[in-house]
Amino acid sequence: MDAMYPISSRFERVLPNEVDYYEKIRQGFEYLQRREADAHGRYLRGTHAKSVCVGGEVEIFDVARLAPTAAPCLQKGMFSIPGHYPAQVRFANADAIGALGTPLAP
Repeated sequence: MDAMYPISSRFERVLPNEVDYYEKIRQGFEYLQRREADAHGRYLRGTHAKSVCVGGEVEIFDVARLAPTAAPCLQKGMFSIPGHYPAQVRFANADAIGALGTPLAP
């Protein structure tokens, strides 16, 4: 993670079995990649094809002031401190096969 945004217990809580979750996710991606490689004769991206990245700014509203009754539900993690923050967004919901120019199966 970028040093500009250090992980803090104020924003994130590390679960006791979090490493186990990471391993299960890694195994799931590995399974999907292997299955796709078997079907298409080569490895494709693990999830989505690369797409466009854009930079911008995200504004976290002061919901305690704007919607006091909703604030406890909405002010979680990075959404708990109102302000303007830099953002990088990657649009990544293209199909890996179609992105390679290979016709999709009917």
